[in-house]
Order: sequence, then C-alpha cells, then structure tokens
Amino acid sequence: MTRPSRKPTDTTLGEFVKRVRRKKGLTQEALAGSEFSKRFVAAIERGTFVPSTKAVEVLLRRLEVPATDMPSAHRSPETKPDLHALQEDLLYQVNFAMMLIRNYRPEEATALIDSIEESVRPYWDMLPGSVAYQLPYLRGRYYIQRLSPRKALPYLEEALVLAGDDQEACARTNNLLGVVYFELDQPWLALKYHHLCEQAILSKAIKDLTFHVNVYRNLANDYWATNQPELSIGIYRQVLLPLVQNINAPEDEARVFWGLSMAYTQIGDNVRAMGHAWKALDIYEYQAGNAYPSEAAAVCCYLAEGLVKSERYDEAQQVLERAERLMDGIDEPDTISYVHQWYATLALQQNLCEEATVHARMGVELARAYYESLQNEQNEAARTWQNPNRPYVQALHVQALIEDKLGHRQAASALFEQAIALLQPVGFEEISYSIHLSYAEKLESWRDFEKAAKHFKIAAQLQHRAVDRDI
Repeated sequence: MTRPSRKPTDTTLGEFVKRVRRKKGLTQEALAGSEFSKRFVAAIERGTFVPSTKAVEVLLRRLEVPATDMPSAHRSPETKPDLHALQEDLLYQVNFAMMLIRNYRPEEATALIDSIEESVRPYWDMLPGSVAYQLPYLRGRYYIQRLSPRKALPYLEEALVLAGDDQEACARTNNLLGVVYFELDQPWLALKYHHLCEQAILSKAIKDLTFHVNVYRNLANDYWATNQPELSIGIYRQVLLPLVQNINAPEDEARVFWGLSMAYTQIGDNVRAMGHAWKALDIYEYQAGNAYPSEAAAVCCYLAEGLVKSERYDEAQQVLERAERLMDGIDEPDTISYVHQWYATLALQQNLCEEATVHARMGVELARAYYESLQNEQNEAARTWQNPNRPYVQALHVQALIEDKLGHRQAASALFEQAIALLQPVGFEEISYSIHLSYAEKLESWRDFEKAAKHFKIAAQLQHRAVDRDI
C-alpha cells in the first residue's frame, strides 16, 4: 500500500530543495529558471535565505512536489539574509503584483503588496533605492489604475525620494507622476515630469524601448492637452512611429495613428485626421489580431462622428456595425454605451427619432450601470481605466438633444442639468464646454434668456481657459 506523503521533519528547507533538485537531475540554473538566478537557489540551499510564498510556488512547480512535502523554514532574526536573494525575491513579487494590477485583480494585488511590505520591514534599511522605491511606486500604480490619482501622489513622491540617484528608478517614477498630473487636469505639470523622463532616455540611462514608447506617447498627449498639436504631431511622426515600427508592436503603431488623428482634428485638418483613424482601425483589426477590441471600437465611434458630420450616413452606419462586431461578447459597458450614443446621433440626424430614442436610452442605461458599479468601492474587479463620469455625461447629453428634438423641453433640461452636475467634481473641460454651450443654445431657443446667458458665460470661461493654456 502506498503511504501518504508527509512533510519531512528531519531536514531543512535548503536541504530538501537540494536533495529533490539533485534527484530530479536539475542544476541550480535550471531550478532558478527565468524568474531567479543560480545565486538565489544557492542561498536557499545554504539556509541563508527564506523565500517568499510566491517564490516557493515557482520552486514547487519546477521540482514537481506537493506543498505538503516542503518543510517550513524559519531564519533566525539575528542572522542577516542574503541581500542579493532578498532583492530578487522582492522584485519577483513586485512584478507579480504588477501583473495582478494589469489584469484587474486588485484585491489579490493589495494583499500581496501588504505581504511584501510586512516581510521586508526588518530589512528595509538594507535595500538600495533602486529596489526600495518599488513598493510605494507599486502603490501609486495601483491607485492610478483605480482612478484615484490624488491617492497615488504621496506614494509616488515617496518613491522618488527613495529612488535617490538611480536614474532609471527616478525616470519610471517621474513618468507615473506625469500621468497623475495629466489625470488631475494639470497637463503643464505632466509635461514637466515627462520631459525629465525624456532627458533620461536621451542620456541613454534607460534602454527599455517599451518605456521609451510610453514616455513619448505621454509627451504627445501632454502637448495635445496643452493645445500644442503641432508638437504632438512631431512626437508621433518623428519619434513614436519609427520606434514602434522598429520593435514590431502593431498595437502601439495603431495607437500612434490614433493619436495623430486626434492631433490633426485639433488643428482642423479633418482629412488627415480621418485618414489616420482608418489606418489605426485597420492595424487594430488585421495586424494586432483583434486583441484590442475596445480601442478599435473607440476609433470606429470617432470615424462615425466624422462621417455623420459629412452626412455620409450609410458609411457611418457601416462603421458602427463594425464596432458592434468588435464588442460582441465583451463586457465593457462604457465602450458599448459610446456605440449606442453614436447610433442615436446618426438616427437623430436622419430624423429617425424613435430609433434615436431607443439607442440613446440604451447608451444611458449602460453608462449608468458602469458609473454606479464604480461608485461601490467594494467592486474592486471592475475595469477602471475609463473614468465612469465621461461616458455617462456624454450619454445624458445625447439623450437631452433627442428629448429636445421630440419637444420634451422639461425632460431635456433635466438631462442637461444631470450631466452638468456629474461634470462638477471631475473637470473634463472640453466636454464641459460642449455641454454648457449646447445647453445655452437650447435655453436660448426656449426663450429662457437669463439662464442661457449664464451657460454662455461658463462656456466662454472654459474656452478662454484653454486659450490661456495655449499662450
């Protein structure tokens, strides 16, 4: 009869790892794999380092033994750990937590970050800045994804202090600080931090081309937000496009063309704007293998806007149907809301009021569900890169225009007021300008001149603020 496996009590963790490794015919390098180094495994086998739970999971998988067979290990607090192994383990856990954040598993990410902080607290003073900065940096990264840039700010400032003279650590932290200030509607400050990143790139302190792409894309966005579209176009054409083509990253190439489209729109070159948007869509669909359906659908909505304005309604219908196919089976209510909003706008332009109403209500319902899901902080699994106010505000605006077309002034006014209330805490100046101006024009047509003047004034202030930033 086969005896059940039991955890050995007469051997240390290091001895156990060494014995099983040799029995499996593995070298220390083979056991370390791509995650760790030979020195890391050697430190465990010598008993000078106790690996984290995450590291143990890797070793167990490679040794092909159950967790119940692995003896526990306790290192004396008086004994200094192998610093190199400690750093390797910490960085592995940090990268794992980053993967959890990217894959929208925030509860697991925060639990792991808490665990990492607890485990390294006794050795904190031993860690170099290039390693120590990672933990507050990770917290900041988490809060950015959770759409809480103000919460991210103190962690990133702490990370920058810890980074000290390490150029790469400083550049990576400055990049996220720029993102934070961009999200806080302070693009000039964002530009300052991203310029610091660019200096690090030009000094060849950072050779990671993916990081180069992120920084220059952020710079292009900063120029766009500070009303410097020509500089944005220069970054896209002269730096980003050759870079992404060199590293063969079709999704990034699509984003470059998408960014160029936005910049050309800003300078009023609608022909080039539409042309670059079509290029972006084709790359998303045919070169990136439909791996980014929501981004491709967003491009479709932009194209639909241009086609509707040009009264090319059949083509607008076709591109929205393309967006629907892209989003089929994908649970992203914010993006699907935008598709319905543009269906509604298209129908309204053709005086198909019943069809417009159906799509507008669907757009509002989806945007509201997305907005409400993210108001509940317990819903940590929700996708959060899109600010929930934006699609909701725009859906309400579309429905307000349709209610006005139907002669329902009171309903239209209530929808405008609801949209404006949602704008108050978050800004979105370009949307605020559009909605206040639209509402003012409707109020004027309803002969409510006093209220119309109030909203015309707000729209003018928003427009002047944009001009001041340009100066």
